[in-house]
Amino acid sequence: MKIALITRESKVTKEATHITAGNFTKELSRYGEITVISDKKVSAFLSKIKAQQHTFDIIHNFSASPLFALKTILAKRYQKNAKTVHTLKSYSRSAGGSLYFSRILNLVDAITVPTQVMAEKLLKQGVKKEKIHIIRSHIDTTKFIPLDKQELKEKYGYPKQKVVLYYGSTYFKKGLQSLVQGSRLIDTQIIIAPRDYPNQEFFNSVKDKPNIKVITDDINVVEYVNLADIIVLPYLDLTATEGNPSCLLEAMACKTPIVTSDLPELREIVEPEKEVLMAKPGDVASLAFQINRLLKNPQLGKKLAENAYSKSKQFDTKPITKQFLGLYNRLSNIL
Repeated sequence: MKIALITRESKVTKEATHITAGNFTKELSRYGEITVISDKKVSAFLSKIKAQQHTFDIIHNFSASPLFALKTILAKRYQKNAKTVHTLKSYSRSAGGSLYFSRILNLVDAITVPTQVMAEKLLKQGVKKEKIHIIRSHIDTTKFIPLDKQELKEKYGYPKQKVVLYYGSTYFKKGLQSLVQGSRLIDTQIIIAPRDYPNQEFFNSVKDKPNIKVITDDINVVEYVNLADIIVLPYLDLTATEGNPSCLLEAMACKTPIVTSDLPELREIVEPEKEVLMAKPGDVASLAFQINRLLKNPQLGKKLAENAYSKSKQFDTKPITKQFLGLYNRLSNIL
């Protein structure tokens, strides 16, 4: 099977979408001939498609915006027999990425989304039900594994401290300000490791918070997730975040207890009080309360972490790739 994967160019190599796309490409290459095509300009992209010396069976595009399916649709001009797949990985943060434009997706052969919530939103916008398939996001569970927590605390200088970790973007929808504001209610070390470089407003917000440490250098994510006693992901909603957030799945795979937000998309993949604790989105007191529950009750954290670890295997790159392969084969059989 010959597959063209369309990805958007990104200079942010720490971005979750960039990392997961690379893992998917590597795993998929075991099953077919993969060509990765990336260009921001549609005309340049189409020139690359036209220049290909062979035809594709599948053209698969990934984006946060339905409008980017236009690339896939136009590519059919030069690859008339190819079946087209468009994956919406998240809700776009740009106005042009609104789901209002979702009807354009009816022009591709199949659409995949990571959550039932997103599928229902597409249906309300007029996307045909038979085209929509739910395939979850993925992580590499051979990379994200449990490591010795105390050994890592010794290595990084936190031998006797409980550590609360947030890592990810500082985009306001991530809810990081709820953690910053709630830090006065949390009597332990809080580490913030941004995947982007924060603006001055962010630095101003943390400068008078003695228990917050911001690490702007690159970190070994696997080791930091493991040394943490709690991972905090206080999303306001999932705008600009994968529908199944990578940080959430990575923490699950490392057996680190998680406090996150009570959002319908997250309830599809984790159960509150069984695998994670959930706070009200944007509610500083609720977030601090759930964090303190875990700090005071290590046995609760251990229970949550064990349950979450068991579930994390469902999100490994290998089984998710096989689900995409199954979709490709079903589409190809229609030819």
